[in-house]
Amino acid sequence: MMQIQMEDLGAIRFTAVPRGGAPLQIREQLIGVEVPCLFSYDGVPPDSGDNAGDMETGLGAPDRPGYIVLQIHVLKALEKKSPEAVGYWESVGFPYHPFAVFLFDHSSAEVVKSVKTREEFWESFNDA
Repeated sequence: MMQIQMEDLGAIRFTAVPRGGAPLQIREQLIGVEVPCLFSYDGVPPDSGDNAGDMETGLGAPDRPGYIVLQIHVLKALEKKSPEAVGYWESVGFPYHPFAVFLFDHSSAEVVKSVKTREEFWESFNDA
């Protein structure tokens, strides 16, 4: 089974309100929050068809570029700043499961610890 080591992950800090389906006042609470990042993604290749899902809610394949972050990591980091925002996410069923992810647009965050590309992330498991 795949093991994700925290020390191997990059990190991002939110510098702007990320896009998404949550209310603006909930998304605003992310500004200034730092979270571990699995990898940076460039989006679905143009020839992949129309079956790309909504990664903002953790379902399907990402259909646009962004940072891939475990939902559980976001909620844990956000809890320090805004327990109310975490309460909102929990009330609507997040995290879906331990490996569910959010996709945050690149323009909403800055890299504070080197973030792997999708390919680098998966290669690290093939090498283990």
